[in-house]
Amino acid sequence: MKRILSASIASIAVLGDVAMANDTMDAMVDAKVTYTYADGSVVTADYNPDGTYTTDIAGGGKWRMTGDELCIETDNGDEGCTTIDGGKVKGDSWEAVDAFGNPVTIAIV
Repeated sequence: MKRILSASIASIAVLGDVAMANDTMDAMVDAKVTYTYADGSVVTADYNPDGTYTTDIAGGGKWRMTGDELCIETDNGDEGCTTIDGGKVKGDSWEAVDAFGNPVTIAIV
C-alpha cells in the first residue's frame, strides 16, 4: 500500500528546477494538499518553494512544473507527472487521475 501511495503521489510532479507557471500550483505551495483515493485513503502533501515535498505517509521527494504538468521524483526513485488544471485556490477540490491511472480527489486545504 505504501508503494502504491508513494507512486501515486509521485504522479503529481518532474525533476530539476522549479518553474511555477501554474496558478493552482502557486496555491498548493506552502499549503496542505490532500489526495483522497477511491479506497478512502488520504495522503497529505506539503509542497515547498525549493522544489521539495513531503507527505504524511508516503515519504517525499522533489517536484517541478512543466507547463501544466506537475512532475515528481519520490525519495525511492519513482517518477511521474499529472496535469494540474489552473484556477484552483485554497479551499478548492477537484477530481483528477494520477500518473498511474488512479482516480483521486485533490484538495487545497
